[in-house]
Amino acid sequence: MLDLSQPRNLAGAVLAGFGAVFVILTYAAYAASRRGGRYVSGFPILGGLLIAVGFLITENRWLALLALTDPGFLMLPYALIRDHRDRNRFPAVFGSAIQAHGFQTPPHPGERYIRITTPADSLTHWFQYLHPYYLRVPHIAFMLCADAEGNGYLLLDRYTGSKAELLPFDGSRITVDDIVYRNQTVSVTVEILQEIDRQNL
Repeated sequence: MLDLSQPRNLAGAVLAGFGAVFVILTYAAYAASRRGGRYVSGFPILGGLLIAVGFLITENRWLALLALTDPGFLMLPYALIRDHRDRNRFPAVFGSAIQAHGFQTPPHPGERYIRITTPADSLTHWFQYLHPYYLRVPHIAFMLCADAEGNGYLLLDRYTGSKAELLPFDGSRITVDDIVYRNQTVSVTVEILQEIDRQNL
């Protein structure tokens, strides 16, 4: 047991206590995601870091191993491996489709933005043709492109096969509403914006 009469033990225990709160909130967010079918973000890794630092301050440093109760620490190696694997799919899945169809970057005036609406969030980024966008909820990747005649397409990788799906895109908005995520059918909407308030980026 910690002797909380010593200032450093007390300070470390308080810091670890804050970390424990964040760990509990992360598990609660995960449970809410499972119940509601909608992604709810917790505080992965933050709670574990506070627990580790807190107990490393104390005399009983071995208690820092409690940081492993944070699911973020347990999922980090898996996430890194998955990201590496997913990005290595790009040449085989998107690259082969680009080469086969002769897709190119069409000329367009001014700056444009892309808004991606998923079950988890609505995200806005700078827009580029022939640039892969990776989503985690749901787990898909896509790219917007155009052929020599200027016809737009969305290349969709569901990570279920070796080829990307080719969907017509009118250059403004497209909704893919048959994406399976956690045994549910969800939709993703991609919209190209001509102008946007920069403060919302």
